[in-house]
Amino acid sequence: MSIRWKIASVCILLAVIPVLYFSQYTIRVFDGFTRRMFEEQMIDYAHVIGDDFRRQFEEQRPDPHFVQRLQDYQKRFEARLMIVQLDGYVLYDSEEPSIAGTNIGDERDIRLAMDGRYGARTRLTEDRQLLFYHIAIPILSSEGERIGVASVQAHTRDITRAVKAIMSDYRMAMLVAAIIAVWTAILFAWTLTYRLRALTTAAKRFARGETRFNAKLRGRDEIAQLGKAVAQMADEINRISQHQSQLMDTTVHQLKTPLTAIKGAADIISEENENPETRERFLQNIHKSADRLMAMIYRMGEISRLKTEELRGTKTSVQYEHFVHEIIQRLYPDVCPRIACNIQTDDTTVWLHPERIEQVIVNLLDNALRHTPETGTITLCAHVHNGKMITTVEDNGSGIEPSDLECIFDQFFTTVPRTDSGKGGMGLGLTIAKSIIENHGGTITATSAGPQQGACFTFTLPL
Repeated sequence: MSIRWKIASVCILLAVIPVLYFSQYTIRVFDGFTRRMFEEQMIDYAHVIGDDFRRQFEEQRPDPHFVQRLQDYQKRFEARLMIVQLDGYVLYDSEEPSIAGTNIGDERDIRLAMDGRYGARTRLTEDRQLLFYHIAIPILSSEGERIGVASVQAHTRDITRAVKAIMSDYRMAMLVAAIIAVWTAILFAWTLTYRLRALTTAAKRFARGETRFNAKLRGRDEIAQLGKAVAQMADEINRISQHQSQLMDTTVHQLKTPLTAIKGAADIISEENENPETRERFLQNIHKSADRLMAMIYRMGEISRLKTEELRGTKTSVQYEHFVHEIIQRLYPDVCPRIACNIQTDDTTVWLHPERIEQVIVNLLDNALRHTPETGTITLCAHVHNGKMITTVEDNGSGIEPSDLECIFDQFFTTVPRTDSGKGGMGLGLTIAKSIIENHGGTITATSAGPQQGACFTFTLPL
């Protein structure tokens, strides 16, 4: 079942169930209230005939017109009226044929009334068409003595008809309410899921190869936010796809250069050149190009590993100042005078992967040395700020074009012209450095005032 019909079904149930419940509740309340009022009315009738009987009883003078008055009361009250003696025999009966002289003392309502209590019972006719209410109350003399029982019998036909009429009206109202609820629920579900269907359609078109994600979702609700999030994801997928395409073109170009050199040298050697010096020179070219190709493949594999590398459990607490000085003294003994260190860490220790952070520092120093003349200076600074170890490598060398700063950390990007490829690197060192720093939870940035204005690389490590 689609979400549209799920929403419609829930809305229909939420609309119909309360109507059904309250209609049944109202009918029950009305039926109970009406029956209570009917019973109280019958009690009033019993008091009327009981008072009439008490007067003639106390006067000790039988009234020959009493039965006629009972029959008049019956027409007015629409109920059968009886006076029963304390021994259970019927003394007066308004119904024709009369059951006067019959003992009905075994009936529950009469028995309770003879005991001085209020009695009531119901009786269903044999054809189950009418329900009769029987109530009986004791008749008391002026001194409070029981002198008889007043009994009233009446059927509930009028109440049943009224209840049935109300039930019929409620059924009609429920049918109308159900129809309105169904159409409202369907309209609501259709409107609510319309944008979801539009989002699904746009996603399918995008999955089939469309470059743009066209799903115009207005509003500020969750569906609109979902549409914006999916659109952002689609833009990011397009950006990554374009980047991967460009990376593939660059990779092919970078691999083509050493492979072309290898093939050219191999062709020349295969021409049966008898000159040993020439053969040796081209063999060396093959070795150099192969070494460059292998180094490039190794670094590309290293980048791939770094993007998924987990450093948890491999970090070590190191004293950062001693760690940096040891790297410079061990790897750059000949150029130490050109590297000025300004490390103010107060013996701060940092949790890091020593080999990886050494790789970052070496990459940055190598770049600085490559792009700075021998008369230039390279400054390495480190200090603690806001719970982070901040390290900068700054030089006053050839600098970076402002337009190149955005892609300085991209794979194979280099500021050295391709015609001077021998002077530059492969364009992978900064990419590797960025992956290492991000795997440590830090950031790395590059700044430059422009060509011949030097460059400054800054990376942070959390303490």
